Amino acid sequence: MALKFVAGVNIGPLLIRREAFLQAGGFDESFSCAAEPGIQLDTELSLQFWSMGYQVAMWYSAVSNGVGGRKTRSNKAQKRIRARNDQLNGRRCERLLLKHDAEAVTAANRMLEP
Repeated sequence: MALKFVAGVNIGPLLIRREAFLQAGGFDESFSCAAEPGIQLDTELSLQFWSMGYQVAMWYSAVSNGVGGRKTRSNKAQKRIRARNDQLNGRRCERLLLKHDAEAVTAANRMLEP
């Protein structure tokens, strides 16, 4: 299946309706400091969309850009920052996920079945 509804997407690219993006307030810029990796900010935005009544889907294109980021993989300082941001932001996303209606995702996927 090329298209599947999911609670959250991670590591875009993202296609978002401008109206929905603005209504959600855009990316939460507090997920990282300037010039640091904003780990999980796209997951957080996805969960916000579901809470606002929008649906989030993933389309599998079989294209990979290398998870982990080529620039942070070899730089130890950047790796530490990335790990710290992942841990902090992961906790924030977990709190949102507790409020998430998983049945909404299941119902949306049922609509895709033939």
